[in-house]
Amino acid sequence: KNGRLVTASDDCSMKIWKFPSQECIKTLEGHTDKVTDIACTAPPRQSEKLLSVSWDRQLAFWDLNTGRQLLCRKEQSLILSCCHSEEHALAVTGLDSSCLSLWDLRCADKIRELKGHSKAITCVSLSPDEKGLCSASMDKTARIWDIRTNKPLVTLKGHTHVVSSCCFSPDGRCLSTGGWDRRIHVYDVSTGGYRVKGPHVLSGHEGCVSCCQYSPDGRILAAGGYDRILALYTLPLSQKSIPECALRGHNDWINAVSFTSGSDGVAACGKNGILYFWDINRTGINT
Repeated sequence: KNGRLVTASDDCSMKIWKFPSQECIKTLEGHTDKVTDIACTAPPRQSEKLLSVSWDRQLAFWDLNTGRQLLCRKEQSLILSCCHSEEHALAVTGLDSSCLSLWDLRCADKIRELKGHSKAITCVSLSPDEKGLCSASMDKTARIWDIRTNKPLVTLKGHTHVVSSCCFSPDGRCLSTGGWDRRIHVYDVSTGGYRVKGPHVLSGHEGCVSCCQYSPDGRILAAGGYDRILALYTLPLSQKSIPECALRGHNDWINAVSFTSGSDGVAACGKNGILYFWDINRTGINT
């Protein structure tokens, strides 16, 4: 966003890149083990912040403009995922212990733990209105929580292996989950129709799905996997369950994907430490 991209690495650091020059303008250091997840404030914000979590069991909050670490706290178990709301000064971490932790970023205190999963939390995502929270887990389920009451609303079953990722569409109408069963499930959470019909199941990956993300304009769903493919699905979904476009180039599995704020570009990070950036207009995809 704003011509910048933030990446996290197994080398314990995070880097801020300037686009399109591809210049590294700042390196954030402080973690002592691999960084497992990061979450930036959603644009537009006057104050741009970054939440990071690591295998060192620490969550850290950063000012992206200055590179200064604002706070750091330690969990009792490994932290695998995170998301946060600057408006509500709330951070959510997903733990290897199967719990979700809620943190008040104003005082840096843990305010609550949410329990319900039976295995590690692999991904967490807040809905656009910040009233709902989705958690994905190695127990083969995803859960939707009411962030105001901290109560679970529904447990989503259907994946036959680890659920590795989850994301809400920009309008909050849909929720997508990706799993090690090579499938992506898309739920219409706006009507609740998925409770009867089940999810729309997308295929196209030859290996485990590791990450998924909607474009800001809501017209594309991107998913990366262990098969080194970045699959792009156009929305609204038709009867087709295969991707409109499969982008290849990585020589190792893809572990993160992100769109530009204008939805005209998509970036994917590989396990080998290489970042690929694609111009959507040149992929031949019809949006």
